[in-house]
Amino acid sequence: MNNTSKNNSNEEINPSQILNNNESEEKTSLEFLLDLILRRKKIFLLTLIIFSSFSLIRTTREKIYNPIYKGEFSILIKDPIKQASSIAGSSEGMLLAKNFMGATNTDLEQDIPTLRELLLSELVLYDISKKYKLDTKSLSQRINIKRDPRAKGILEFSLTSKDPKKDKLLLEDLSDLYVNYASLRTQKKLSSGLAFLSNQEPAIKIKNSQLLEKLENFRRKNNYVDPINQGDSLKVDINEINQDITQLQRNIERLKNVKEDIAKGKVDSSSYRELVGDSKRGAATVEITNPEEKLNLQVKELNEQLGNALRVYTPNSSVVRNIKARLDQLKPKVKEKQLRGVDIAIQSAQDNIKLKKSTLSDLNSKFDNLLTEINDYSEIIFELESSTANLGGIISAKEQLQLELAQDSSPWTVIKPPTFLAARIYPSYSQELSKSLLIAIFVGLGLALLRDKFDNVYHSAEEVRNELKYPFLGHVPYVDYFSDIREEQKSIINDISLINNNENIESYDRFFYQESLRNIYTSLRFLNSDNPIKVITMTSSIPKEGKSLINILLSKTLSEMDLKILQIDADLRRPQIHSRLGLNNLTGLSNILTNPSLTLEDVIQSVPGFKNWDVITSGTKPPDPTRLLNSEKMRTFIKDIKESDKYDLIVFDTPPVIGLADSLLVSEKSDGLILLVSTNSVNKSLPKESISRSIKSGTHFLGIITNAIKKESKNVLKNGYEDYAYAAYSTYGIDLNNENSEKTEQISNLNDNDQFNKLKELIFKNLRIIFDKSMKWLDD
Repeated sequence: MNNTSKNNSNEEINPSQILNNNESEEKTSLEFLLDLILRRKKIFLLTLIIFSSFSLIRTTREKIYNPIYKGEFSILIKDPIKQASSIAGSSEGMLLAKNFMGATNTDLEQDIPTLRELLLSELVLYDISKKYKLDTKSLSQRINIKRDPRAKGILEFSLTSKDPKKDKLLLEDLSDLYVNYASLRTQKKLSSGLAFLSNQEPAIKIKNSQLLEKLENFRRKNNYVDPINQGDSLKVDINEINQDITQLQRNIERLKNVKEDIAKGKVDSSSYRELVGDSKRGAATVEITNPEEKLNLQVKELNEQLGNALRVYTPNSSVVRNIKARLDQLKPKVKEKQLRGVDIAIQSAQDNIKLKKSTLSDLNSKFDNLLTEINDYSEIIFELESSTANLGGIISAKEQLQLELAQDSSPWTVIKPPTFLAARIYPSYSQELSKSLLIAIFVGLGLALLRDKFDNVYHSAEEVRNELKYPFLGHVPYVDYFSDIREEQKSIINDISLINNNENIESYDRFFYQESLRNIYTSLRFLNSDNPIKVITMTSSIPKEGKSLINILLSKTLSEMDLKILQIDADLRRPQIHSRLGLNNLTGLSNILTNPSLTLEDVIQSVPGFKNWDVITSGTKPPDPTRLLNSEKMRTFIKDIKESDKYDLIVFDTPPVIGLADSLLVSEKSDGLILLVSTNSVNKSLPKESISRSIKSGTHFLGIITNAIKKESKNVLKNGYEDYAYAAYSTYGIDLNNENSEKTEQISNLNDNDQFNKLKELIFKNLRIIFDKSMKWLDD
């Protein structure tokens, strides 16, 4: 059940989707262009030949009748010597002068594209065009202007001409025109600049005087020359007071710590002087009075006496106790004096901080007022300096402009005189052929791609063999007689029975188609020498590739070779074998698979007139052919036939691969699958997809048979033999002249109107034949 669902899902395949996927893969392949050129080499080469020949003829004609010469001259538009001297003598005044002047040599050389358009404009070329009676537009098209790649300051001018002797004066006048135009433009710009500066100078002088007067009034009003220096001095005083306040605050904290140590009795008279006697600037110190000094001396003397007594007397002696008693009486008094002194020092420091903060507030207020005055002062100074610099720049610029005008030198110089080249510049064989080849390559690729798009089929068996690269079993050539049989859905048993004696089939056609079928069987025998192939499945990619007819012809031909053949119609959807061979389809493959009571003898039918050729038709049409072909009974059926040794070859005729899974289900149980590929019919991507699907399904893919269902330019059978080209025999025994004369005679017997219509029809028919033959030749 699972296998059935899986196979049913595989059936739902859209052939157009497969075609699009394969085409997109080919388009992304790196080898696509090379394959396209090789595949359509005649179109590609013919395009190259046509374009190259046309270009060669045209170039030769132009070279003889319309040669073009070139005259040229060069102009220096930026003088490096003048520029270097200007840089060497540059100063602040000169730089300001350049800002007012602009580029005195004209700034056109900074933008070559704009300069080119200007020099080719009607504004510049009008007078010279009028002088030589030329159209301004046509003259500008003959002139080419470009920058010298080795020197950016040089422009190269060229003029094309068909008559260099006549246009020599025109070339010389052009060089003079451009030099004079640059000179006039420069002089005009210098004069305009000088006039502009002269107009600006009085206004700047007045502004400068007003700013000086404003500065003087500011200094008188505020009683100092420079408020910036005054502000710096205030800033220093403010910083010093801030430092004093910080130092006083730190000393207060230190004295508070000393007070705590005195209260705890950790400070004696000697260390007290060290702790409270800091003499740094702004520090809070304790003033030691005479009474305190006397108490300290008494304590010191008693301590010394105690020390001496302890060296002589015991600690409990009356002398030692008397000294200690006197010390105990003095210590409270000393401690009281020390605490009072520290409190006085702390209060003094706090008073000093208040005084300094008051002074600091006054200084900050004064500094804030000064900031406004500094801003006003800085603005006046900045405007005054700018005005003075502008005035100096204007004076320098005027002097420079006056110097330029006095020199009256042209900014442009002709460094290469006007000259016409002796050799022709157009046409050039190398250039024209290169262009034509380049165009021909693109056109050829386009035509090849277009033809490939509309004619994406295999045109010969050799092309199928080379492109698919799988075992090639043989090719069945085109036979005119079979073309009608393909179209008619009726019994052909009588037709194929009389093939050997049928006068409608040319003898060479009969020989080649029979020989090709025999060669296919020979190829099958050599595919596997150890295990001979006995059961094969034959299919195609899509319908109408001639699969059933080739199946019948193969079976017929092999049966005539004394081989016992069993042909089984496994196309349970659209069976054809029974109708083609004139057999009944009452019981067949589907019946023996579903009815256990039937045996092989019940469903096998012999083909009338062929003792070695048996057939099993498709039988009753089942509701689910895929499930039936995938059943275990089908596997047992094939195994029993193979092991019976009654037949030399068993051939299954199955539906196409694309869109259905039936053929792959049958081929999995047989010795292998053979794919029929029709030339000039099936899209190239479909056989590739059919092979890919069969290999992925686990089928043993035996190889390919090609079938020509349309008339070929030459029929070729390649299977270990040399080429057999017999297209030349297609008209053997036919008198073409007599045939044409009969057609002419038929036309002459008609009236005038009918003669014209018949002649027109004949002409169009012949043109169509020529076109078809041409396309076949291109596609071959």
